Formats: sequence, C-alpha cells, structure tokens
Amino acid sequence: MNKINEILINHLSLDVLVENHPDDASSINTVLKIYSLTSVYFGAFENYIDTLFNDLEIVKYLYKNKLSGKRKHPRFLIIKRIGLQLELFSISNYQSLTEIDRQVILKLFELSIHRYSEVRRNAQVYLFYILQRYLFSYQVIVNRILELLDNPGEADHDQIKGCLYILLGNDSIFIPTKHSWTLLERLWPSLTRTMHATKISTQELIDNIMENVVKRFDSPAIIEDTNDVSIKTAIELWKPLDTNELVSRDQMREERNQANIQSYNNLMETLNSLFYNHLLTWRQQEMAMAFIWLLLQNRVPIPPPCIRTFVDFLVHDNIELRKIAEKGIAAFCRIQKPPRIYLEKTLDEILQRPVNVDQCHPGDRDDNLWITINDYKPPKTQNEWEETCFLDKSFHGYYKWPKIIKYPMNKRERYTKENMPEDVAVLYERFIDKSFINKFIQFMILDEEGGGINFDFYRFRMFKVSE
Repeated sequence: MNKINEILINHLSLDVLVENHPDDASSINTVLKIYSLTSVYFGAFENYIDTLFNDLEIVKYLYKNKLSGKRKHPRFLIIKRIGLQLELFSISNYQSLTEIDRQVILKLFELSIHRYSEVRRNAQVYLFYILQRYLFSYQVIVNRILELLDNPGEADHDQIKGCLYILLGNDSIFIPTKHSWTLLERLWPSLTRTMHATKISTQELIDNIMENVVKRFDSPAIIEDTNDVSIKTAIELWKPLDTNELVSRDQMREERNQANIQSYNNLMETLNSLFYNHLLTWRQQEMAMAFIWLLLQNRVPIPPPCIRTFVDFLVHDNIELRKIAEKGIAAFCRIQKPPRIYLEKTLDEILQRPVNVDQCHPGDRDDNLWITINDYKPPKTQNEWEETCFLDKSFHGYYKWPKIIKYPMNKRERYTKENMPEDVAVLYERFIDKSFINKFIQFMILDEEGGGINFDFYRFRMFKVSE
C-alpha cells in the first residue's frame, strides 16, 4: 500500500511539473528518476553489480597462486562470487508486468516524446531498461506509437522524433524486429507510409531504423511444429500427456499457426498495396521493397501480387529499386524450385560390386576413391549426369560406410504450363516477353559504371537458379 501511495504521489508530481513547469527540465528529471525506481530497482543497480565484479577480478588477481593451478581460489573469494551471482540473478530475473508497471511505462513513454530533448533522453533510458526487464512489455506502447505515426493531421516534430528514437532503441531492445507477426503486421506498414518524417533529422532516424532492421531481423516462425524426437524427449524428461491435453495442444498450435499465416499474408499484401494506393516517395518505396524482400520465405506461398511488383520494378527508373527487385527475384527463384529427389541405396548398389563394409580400414581404398578427384570421371551425357551419385558428406567412406546411403539425384521435377503454380507463372510470363527482356537488359547495361562489365552475384543467381 505504501508503494502504491508513493507511486501516486510521484505520478501527480510529474503531471504537475509537466503541466505547469514544462521548461523545468532539471526538476522533471529528478522526479523521473525517483518515479522509475519502482519498476527498475529490486535491491541493487546493474552499475553497482558491475563495479563489484570489477573489484572481485582485482582481488582474484592479487590472491592468485600459480602453484595451485586454475580455479583454486581462497574460500572467501568463492563465497563473494556466489553472493555476486545471487545479486546478478536478482536484476536479471524477468518479472511479471503489473498494472503499476504498465502505468510507469505509459508515463515514461509520454516523457520520451517531450518537447525538451534532455527530458526525452533521460526518459528513454529508463523506458528501455524497463522494456528489457519485462518480457512483451513493448506491447503497452505499440498502440500509442502507431497512433503518432498514422496521425492524418499535422504532428508535433518532437513527438515524432521521440517516437522514432524509441523504435530505434539500443543494443538490448529493438521493437521493429520482435518475434510477433501481429506486431510486424501493424508496425512495418505504418513506419513505411508515415508522412511526418519531413525533416532531415527524422529521415536519418528512419534510415537508421531500416539499417538495423536489415541487420537484426530474422524471420519469426510462421508454422510452429514439433518433431517426434522432441516430443519423445520431453515425455522422458517430464511425463506423458493425457489425451485431452494432446488435443488441446494441437488445437492451440493450429490456431496460432493460422493466425501467423493470416498476419503474414496481410503484412505482405499491405506493403504491396502501398505502391498503388499511396503516394510514396522513392525513399518510402525502397523501405517497402526492402521489407517485402526480408519477408520472403518458403513455408507459406508468397502472394502473387508481390512477385508481380518485384518483376515490374526490374525496369523501374530508380536504380535502388531495381537492385532490391533483383535481390527479391533471385531469392524467389531459389524458393520456388521443386524439392530434390533423394535415393537410398547400399554401397553394393552404388559401386555395382560387393563390398564388406565391416572390414573397411581407415584410409584410401578402392571402395572410397570415388569421393576423391583421383577416380572421378565427368559424365558426358545427360543420363550419366543424372545417374552419378554426388555425396555431400565427404567423411563417409574414410573410416567406414553406412549401411544405407541417402543422396540427392542430379535432376529435379520441371514445371510445365499445366502444373505451374500461379506465382511461378507470373515470373514465366514476363521473362518470355521479348520487349520486357530487352528493356531489362538495357537497364543492366546502364547500371554498369565506367563502361566496364562487372559481375553481379544477384543477377547471376536470378538467371542461373531459375533454370
């Protein structure tokens, strides 16, 4: 009860200062520091723990005895280290988000978009610390961020700048790449189409956010599944589940997967529609194209309009958009390839002669020369190429052979007009258009600098992988 009263007093003090004395940055920062302690202080500060660890390292060096060997420290040092580990656990253990913490986060967010930069900067430091400490606490401020970015009227420059700094985050918290398809579905389109980043400072912030997204984004799982080996191991570690629990598990997983698929498709379609339903600048078009390129994957079919946009932008006037389109088409060509056909054979069937695999000794032998270049004879016909066994595990055969060897065939299923998927058909129809190919080649020639021809990795993959 005392803690609640203290929070209410600090909350009212902040409101009074912000409303009546908004220019008193020093007083606001003092009250802000006290106000944030309710959610960030649990008996020790991180800086204090770091100082104690540094002192411990110095003491360990002073009492180090090389004759005793490694990890032979005096008893008092071991006890001191255990105490520090307990302190470290107290500040690193994730807490449950309470209503009080939620109110603190909202107040810190409002101060993080304050008109004075000093107040914004200090509030953002405490806000990032709380967002790092409480899992999924970023969801508290997402709606407010989207409200500022999607505001149709004129927005305050300081608020937009503070909002972008919150999205930029720091080394420990970066909201735009959180593993939540629901968040990405709402945040990425808003960040792309916002019209309030009109000044150089806000444009640079968006560029930094986009740069961090490219560096730090790893696609969240769309279809979450668990293999039989993991399920069996979990049962051995814990206990078998009842039939009702298994049914409930499968139902929850299916609902979550369907929600992820729906969010992914909505995100892709929304980003793609921005090119046709909004007047985007070239910078915003580059962001939208980069976002779609990052979202390409092989678990869920890619919407055909997105593929059509990539193909159309191969002949766009903007060279940066053409480069992103080339990367997207190269990635899609790899994704749409039919899966490999695998065969399982014994060593006798591959070598076409009997081999006693149990009596093999390590080293070069007659039965393993085929994995070296000494006995390699390149195939001369298509049939010889398809029948040749290329094993990607070079360690097989040196010590012993497995009983069954699994290897991919040197051929794939080929698409025809009858069995061609819709997304592949979009690519096929444009690349058999001679006028489109001629225009695309002209742009590729214009992109070369200095009159020379440079090797482009993505262009090579775009044509080679699609074979």
